[in-house]
Amino acid sequence: MIKIYGPPKSRVFRVLWTLEELGVPYENVKVDMSKGEHKTPEFLKLNPLGRVPVLQDDGITLFETSAICCYLAEKFPEKALIPKSGTKERAYFYQWVSYVTTEIEQDLWVMAKHKFVLPEEMRLEKMKEIGAWEFSQHIKALEVAVIGKDFLVGSTFTVADILAGHTLSWAKSVNMPLSDDLERYLKNLKNRSAFQKVRGLV
Repeated sequence: MIKIYGPPKSRVFRVLWTLEELGVPYENVKVDMSKGEHKTPEFLKLNPLGRVPVLQDDGITLFETSAICCYLAEKFPEKALIPKSGTKERAYFYQWVSYVTTEIEQDLWVMAKHKFVLPEEMRLEKMKEIGAWEFSQHIKALEVAVIGKDFLVGSTFTVADILAGHTLSWAKSVNMPLSDDLERYLKNLKNRSAFQKVRGLV
């Protein structure tokens, strides 16, 4: 059975959402990060960085949420959470997966690191301002992409929407403003039964 390590109230949410959309059995192995369980020798064998999520499946151990979600989507192609290889939709899929995780999410992560993640002596108030400003710039591409659309890639829900939806939820939780189109897009994603089921685990 597929195992996913880490608490749902983290980036693990994205992987669990993907699995619920796929409708396949899995085990969510809890990792109590408040007790340092992600820094134990046993866990560091799974991910030397001591971060979650980590996936184990058929002898494979993976970390990084986008890699895990794409792996799962490709393992169950009949669920269509990833466009067919070689199509223009697949190209746009890669674009949005990359953009959401390397640009938009990183702005939020900069803000978080300088608010509570880094040791206090390393936190810089200015970096929170910079992260917020960069988010306001990077989010514009996503705003344009969802005008009049329910999904990022064509007319089909994919892992790109899972990554975008979770990242936008994170943005709202720290009071970053979203356009009306992004609010509509996010609301539709949150109404999905798979999202609701995972939210019940948090």
